[in-house]
Amino acid sequence: MDIFEEMQKYGHEELNLFYEPEFDLRAIVSIHNSNLGMAFGVTRLANYFFEDAAVSDALKLAKNSTMAASILNCDLGGASSILINEDDCEKSEGYLRAYGRFLRSLGNRFCTMADSGFTLKDMMFISKEFPNVIGQPEFYGSADPSYFIAYGALCGIKACANEAFASAILDKKRILVQGLTPAAIQLVKMLSNEGAEIIVTDRHYDNVKRLKDEIGSIQIVRPDEYDSITVDIFVPCAAGGVVTEKYITDKRCKIVAGMAKMQLASDGISDLMLKNGIIHAPGVVMNAAEAVVAFSEIFGYDDVHIKHHIEQISDIMGEILVQSRESGETPCAIAEKIASERLTVVHKLKKIFTGNINVN
Repeated sequence: MDIFEEMQKYGHEELNLFYEPEFDLRAIVSIHNSNLGMAFGVTRLANYFFEDAAVSDALKLAKNSTMAASILNCDLGGASSILINEDDCEKSEGYLRAYGRFLRSLGNRFCTMADSGFTLKDMMFISKEFPNVIGQPEFYGSADPSYFIAYGALCGIKACANEAFASAILDKKRILVQGLTPAAIQLVKMLSNEGAEIIVTDRHYDNVKRLKDEIGSIQIVRPDEYDSITVDIFVPCAAGGVVTEKYITDKRCKIVAGMAKMQLASDGISDLMLKNGIIHAPGVVMNAAEAVVAFSEIFGYDDVHIKHHIEQISDIMGEILVQSRESGETPCAIAEKIASERLTVVHKLKKIFTGNINVN
């Protein structure tokens, strides 16, 4: 991999590699764009056979964060962080705090929240060394953001349903949720309250069992069977690359609207969905609530303001889907165009000298 060529490809500003042999800490922090402000991105733990693949994912995730913040009018830039290790590795206090100390070297250029492989307790240890951690346990400063992230996804799903079925009502709709992350569990509860027929799958059976005990009406399928079930809406929420060419050509669903980042197996899948009449909710919109939570926590907005801001996802998603139907462009292409236009405007504004000089 030519790293600088990859950075140029995605338009990145900065790539940081951190290594601490004492704790076998190997971390990548990618900052894509800081035109709008402090760069926000999730921290995830993942196992990679090839480090090039980890760098590539970090670059893609950071760009997605930029687009998500921009499209929902949050004045944050985009970034990401990946720690390379076994998915079930023991994350000691030393490991987490060493990561936090590395992040401290970035100053206020970066802020983060938990993604796959991290718990709120993990983030609490990181925050002992690095203050810009979003969504710590309530007793330690802030609340679990998973409710708001799920609420944003629900807004996106309803907008897709309105386009596909001429109604945002989800009652009796068959919905498959793949991957029970904390936000996905919150989303299942919301979908249950909407009257949807919910099917879930997760590679960790304990997650499925706990949710089944709480919501007895949900159906369970094995992780390797999700792509053989026909549903109205497919909601991928965990692993990337689960939306494959076969899944789309088999027409197993009418809508793909999930919170999983990099959910498409290849770039051409978006065009294939459009060709097959399957509505695709762009991930940068479905995950935009993460940026809202970060922005609101940094600037001290309350829960009412957060929910009101997140509800804009419905209108934005609806606008994207209408433009896609009328223009023949994919929803992903339109979402990126809308986000990029705002970035361009702000970049031009920064050329205007406002008279403020800060020499600190």
